[in-house]
Amino acid sequence: SAYRQFLENYSDSQANPVFGLIYIDDDEIPELVIIGGQAHFDGADIYTIYNDQVTKVNGDYSYGEYGSFSYAPKENRIFSGYMNHGYTTSNFYSIVDGKDNKIASFSDDLENVGEDMAEYKYNDATVSYEEYKAANDSLYVNMQTFGYTDCVPVTSENINSQLQ
Repeated sequence: SAYRQFLENYSDSQANPVFGLIYIDDDEIPELVIIGGQAHFDGADIYTIYNDQVTKVNGDYSYGEYGSFSYAPKENRIFSGYMNHGYTTSNFYSIVDGKDNKIASFSDDLENVGEDMAEYKYNDATVSYEEYKAANDSLYVNMQTFGYTDCVPVTSENINSQLQ
């Protein structure tokens, strides 16, 4: 398979990358997820088959943190959240033509300034907490977490057993 060849030639600066297969969009071809670790800055890279080629869905960034992200199986929704120094940023994506397409973005500074002073943004517009929560909740439906511990190390043995 294309993923088998891709993984056999995979090299990265990540010391112990792991991989797994999940179904993000509604076709019968799984997406390949590669995660480099479980540190705060470790997210996931997602690959799909587009025009018979293995294509990286995300750009020069990764999804999630601590080696995990969320997705809605077969519903073509990926959730990527990141928190740093009291600020939270999260985005929802779908896969379109082999690349990610941002559906919505959310950010807040709740943990930095407290509830009374917090500013909530939905698609870069300042909104009330109620609007923010309703919009976020409407997209965070049927989500499940996928991460480093759901994957296996990138080894010849695992490539052969996972990609038969």
